[in-house]
Amino acid sequence: QRAGLAQQCILTSFSYAALQAARRLDASIRLGWLIRAIDQEQCDQAQALGLFQLCPQANAVTPEQVAAARRVVPEVRAWGVNGETVRDQAAEVQALIDHVVEAGCDGMTINWPDWVRHAAA
Repeated sequence: QRAGLAQQCILTSFSYAALQAARRLDASIRLGWLIRAIDQEQCDQAQALGLFQLCPQANAVTPEQVAAARRVVPEVRAWGVNGETVRDQAAEVQALIDHVVEAGCDGMTINWPDWVRHAAA
């Protein structure tokens, strides 16, 4: 906060308890919850904690989940945009990028951001 970067940072965790602890430390910190898929219970928990993001796993996210999440959080950002095998990694990652974009996510955590630019072209 002293550096003026608070609005550019988002603290993410798989642990809801860790996010609760972070919220107790700072009511203004932007928080994101890394989850497998978005369901109503998680949307309710996100709203209760005032989360900034829900972060579903890329291969599980759907447009319906993104729409539900947007009712309670400003952003939906996917994680797990990687391939299962080295041999097929490029094709798998490209398919996941396309899937995340088509689902309507605001962004994704990815090791190859230039691949997203090429996918959008």
